Amino acid sequence: MKRFGAVIIVSILAVLPACGTDPVDLPPGSLSLGWIVGTGGCEAAGIRTVIVGLKASGEEGTSLYSYECGDGEITIGGLTPASYDVTLQGRSADGRDRYGAVLRDVEVRSEGNTRVGTVRLSALPAKITASWYFENSRMCSYNSVIEVTISLFDQQDYEQYNQVESCLVGEAALLGVDADRYLVNIDGRDSEGDILFNGQEEVVVDRGDEIRVEVCLSPVVSGN
Repeated sequence: MKRFGAVIIVSILAVLPACGTDPVDLPPGSLSLGWIVGTGGCEAAGIRTVIVGLKASGEEGTSLYSYECGDGEITIGGLTPASYDVTLQGRSADGRDRYGAVLRDVEVRSEGNTRVGTVRLSALPAKITASWYFENSRMCSYNSVIEVTISLFDQQDYEQYNQVESCLVGEAALLGVDADRYLVNIDGRDSEGDILFNGQEEVVVDRGDEIRVEVCLSPVVSGN
């Protein structure tokens, strides 16, 4: 009889519900949003596709959804209830992401639809990787150059960017660059800060570009 009672107790405990519910086990929800690209729309901005990325809080991966830019508004269903970071990337016909926007902590609830309204995408900055070498070698110490100053000058000769690096690193990434035509100017300086070498290259940068430029440094002529 005691054995029978023990079996009954174990069976009851086995079917008792657990405390709390895993969000994966809840019915899914959905997310709706719209977009406008820049101030002139998809065609004016040269954007063909909008990529929507969803990253749930605490998760590693990002789920990507691709839409025609002209769709303008979409709904994504079947989402696990959670808080999401939402990214939008406006992609041109050549496959480059040129516009973007980010939304943080968007809550998707079970059996509900979360609508975040219309998101306006803005132009993404570019990245220029600049490298340098000397006419006679790539040896900084041989040419008494300790550091280099990398500057971007616009067409009106205004300095729009300035970055100082050790000569030895050989290259540097310039981040957050606006779309424009620039003169990349690199000055090679000695230990006292005097400019011993200089080189320049012209580049044209579009929104979201990632480009490389190599600059040859020549000795500076006194008086220039």
